[in-house]
Order: sequence, then C-alpha cells, then structure tokens
Amino acid sequence: MSIENDPTPQPHGVAAPSEPVEPNAVPVPPVASERTVAEPVASEPVASEPVASEPEVVGPDVSEAVEPQTPAAPQTGLPGAEISGAPVAAAPVYRAVPTPPKRAGNRGIGTLIALVGTVLFAAVYAGVASVIFAFTVSLTGWISTLLRFMASAAFITPVVFFAVGLIVLVLIANRARWWVYVLGGFPVAVFVYAGTIVGALITVQGWTLTLNDQIAFIGSLVMDPLPLAAGIVAREATIWVGAWLSFRGRRVTARNAAAKADYERALAEAAAAGPAAAQAW
Repeated sequence: MSIENDPTPQPHGVAAPSEPVEPNAVPVPPVASERTVAEPVASEPVASEPVASEPEVVGPDVSEAVEPQTPAAPQTGLPGAEISGAPVAAAPVYRAVPTPPKRAGNRGIGTLIALVGTVLFAAVYAGVASVIFAFTVSLTGWISTLLRFMASAAFITPVVFFAVGLIVLVLIANRARWWVYVLGGFPVAVFVYAGTIVGALITVQGWTLTLNDQIAFIGSLVMDPLPLAAGIVAREATIWVGAWLSFRGRRVTARNAAAKADYERALAEAAAAGPAAAQAW
C-alpha cells in the first residue's frame, strides 16, 4: 500500500513507513472520508511528541563500580574522637598526693610573749626604782618622785628599748633552746642600759647642753643605780621570758616533726598503692 492511496491522515510528528517513493510522483492530497470528518478515530493510538525533561536524580549510580573501603579502626580515648579523626591521647590520670605540711614558727606568738615580758620588765623596774628612791629622797617626796619618774622619758625609754631588743631576739631565735635566750640576755641588757642613758638625756633636754656638759652628764650616769638596775632587770627578764619562749618553741618543733612524719607516711602509702590509688580527674 502506497502513501498516495492511504486515506488515513498521519498524525503530526510520526514518520510514514519507509517505502520506496517514486521521484517523479506528484503527491495527491488525501481525501477525508466521512469517518474521519464525523468522529475521531479512537482505536488508533496517537503518538505524541517526546518532551525533553531533566533527568531525576534519585541516588548514586549503582551501575558505577564502587571501590571497596577498609573500615577505619575505632578511635580510643575521649568520646567524640571519631568525629575529628585526629588521634587523641588517653585521658590523664592524676594521683592523689598528700600536701606537704607547712612548718610552724614561734615568731608570731613569740612577739606577743615578748610584749607580755615588756610589761613584766616595766613592773619590776618600777619596783626596783622605788626602792632606790627610798634611799635617795625623803619619805614625804618618795611617792611623788616615783610617779614623776614613771611618767618621764627616763623610765619610758628603757622600757621601749627592752621591747625592741627582746622582739629582735625572738625573731632571730624563733624555736631555739633556752640557752639562746640566756646568752641573748646580755646584748638586751646592754641595749636597755644605753636606753636608760638616752632617756635621761631626753628628760634633762640634753640637746640644750654644751658638748662638755653632755659628756659630764653621761659620765655621771655610767655607775648610777638606775641604769645599772635597768640593765640587770632586763637580763633577768630576758632569761625568764626566754624560758617561756623556748618551752613553746619545743612544742612547735614537736608538732612540726609529727606533721612531717605523717606526711612521709602518707606519701609512702600513696606510692605503694600504685595505679589502684589513682583517681581520674
């Protein structure tokens, strides 16, 4: 059947059957039949033009060859290390180590004891001065002379010198034995003896005197009973207050030794326990 004699119209876009066509034949338009005009032909399929659409991406092309991958070794250490992929060191383990004890000293409380000793020195020195005044002044003026003396620099200055000298000795000796305070009583006594002379110069306003008068006044005080009594009382007070200081120093030393022994024992126990005594942070 040739294309010229086929009355059925071909749909648009569908190629006709490949039959030989004469080169000189004139195409005759097809005659529409009553059937094609009255109603469409439903029995024959009508091909539609192909519509180009974008390919739908569903997933990776399974047809492509997939290289086998070796599963990574599990990371050890802290959680989340497998995310970064970097090697993470193991968490550090800390061992509970006892804190070394601090060595207690005797300087703080010793200074307070030295101040208490200063009050005792002042009381004893005032009593010795009252005895000296009883032999040098009349009985009616004895009380007034003693009160004026205790309110003057001749009495206050050696008391201050004693406090300074004893505190310095305490700071140097710290937890020393009693013999340190026995020997330290000599420099404290000399220091207080000098303070008595200085106090006497302040009392008589020695800066108003000439140099020769000052030298003569100091010479008269060298063997005076009051400066000598101040030096002797200062040495004795240092010895007896030093006994109190040395007693407390021995107790502090014993406590330090006990604390050190406890620390060394705890340190040895922690070292012997080994990893079992370790505590994770």
